[in-house]
Amino acid sequence: MTTITRVLFLFVMRGVNLQLGMVQQYEKAYFDAREVLHFRGKKVARPNLGEDGLRYCPVDGSPLTDRGVFKEAWGETLADEILRERVERAG
Repeated sequence: MTTITRVLFLFVMRGVNLQLGMVQQYEKAYFDAREVLHFRGKKVARPNLGEDGLRYCPVDGSPLTDRGVFKEAWGETLADEILRERVERAG
């Protein structure tokens, strides 16, 4: 492997690790939000994918999108901030 190839490989892997880190942070926030709702006494079921490709998590029998879960746990402002940050980092 040449030096240039190694540098390119490391650069690509760094980007992959950064992307993975962002996904892990988002999923950790989602897990934490579900946990907050559970501790508040809400019935939080296992999330599933809807026919539209979005993830839904039943909370007290109502299917909530990721935004809905964040909003219910922490309010609209923080929910929007989490989703905006995810879009900005992905794009």
